[in-house]
Amino acid sequence: MPVVDADGRMVVVLGRSDLLAVFLRRDGLIRREVVEEVLGRMLVVDPARIAIEVTDGIVTLTGELDTRVDVELAVRFVEHLEGVVGVEERLSCLADHTLLDVAPLY
Repeated sequence: MPVVDADGRMVVVLGRSDLLAVFLRRDGLIRREVVEEVLGRMLVVDPARIAIEVTDGIVTLTGELDTRVDVELAVRFVEHLEGVVGVEERLSCLADHTLLDVAPLY
């Protein structure tokens, strides 16, 4: 994208990466927010249960959570963090509440 001065002369050409740079966050900051905010405060999960890798804004979550709902929430919360461009989910769960066969209460 060309950038022009007040007289209409081209000053510089910006690439896509130049424009997106203002939205990028360092991987270490993203990882810390996943540990402290998503796991620690939102899901109240011991962060030691999940291995978190962040490379170029792509977050990989590996480990085990209690329920499938916890897995889905973790992914959704991480997807919405500033600077995250993708989430690779490699999580399992102890119990899948969607598959529970519950007898009627009557």
